[in-house]
Parts: sequence; C-alpha cells; structure tokens
Amino acid sequence: MEISIAAVPTQWVAYRSATSTLQCLGNNIQSTLGPIYGMSGVSGTPYARYLEWRDVDCDFQAGVLLRARVHPQGDISVDLYNACKAVRVAFRGTYEDRYQAHEAARAHALENGMEVGGPLWEVFDGPPDAEGVAKVVIYLPLVT
Repeated sequence: MEISIAAVPTQWVAYRSATSTLQCLGNNIQSTLGPIYGMSGVSGTPYARYLEWRDVDCDFQAGVLLRARVHPQGDISVDLYNACKAVRVAFRGTYEDRYQAHEAARAHALENGMEVGGPLWEVFDGPPDAEGVAKVVIYLPLVT
C-alpha cells in the first residue's frame, strides 16, 4: 500500500445511486455501472463513492470519471466534483481486502491531525485478474 496526499482536480462524473448489502456490494457496483457506459459520449474510469456505511449495508454512488460533461439520462446523474486534497491510498488486492486500504486512509488522516471532508471513494484501475486481484486507488477527501 502506498499512502500520500493528493491534489484531486475538479472532475465531471456520471453516476447512479443505490443501496446494497455489504455481501453483494461488488456485484451491485458492477451492475449499477452498466447503464452509464451505455450513455452517448460516456467513456472514462469507473469509481464508487460510499455515502453512508452501516453494519450490514451501505448507500453508494457508482459512476464514471468523465473526460467531458454529458447530459443526465433517466436515473443517471451528472455532477461536477470540486477539487480537494485527499488521502490517497494505492492498493493492489482482492475486493474483500480493500477495506484495509479504507482503514489505512482513515488512520493516516487521524494520525496526522487531518479532518475528513467527505465520503470515501475508490477509483478502479481495470478489472480484477483471474485470482480476483485488482489495483484500486482510495481517496478520502480532507477539509482544507
């Protein structure tokens, strides 16, 4: 795991919101993304943003970091995320093990006296390999 502080630029995103049990979260993120990639003009890197995490389920947004603004369609929202500083954790592992990276980001912020400024999000760097291992970058926005 590599931990750093990143300057995250302003970013257009297209996303859908949903709630999922934690057991089904990975599959539900994938199914939530499908219709977004079907929109005209959408290409980019997939991400998930965790709005409310509970013991058995969570509210999340699954979306795509856009190269240019597109128009919303149906239940697909388009928004502009503001630039921010964030704890950045580059992680390579299984989907289930990525929680270690979530905890590392929170611990880094706490140990360094940083205040969390929003929901944690993950940017996926391609699909998992045959063993279920993928590269994921975790961002934890900070108050600046």
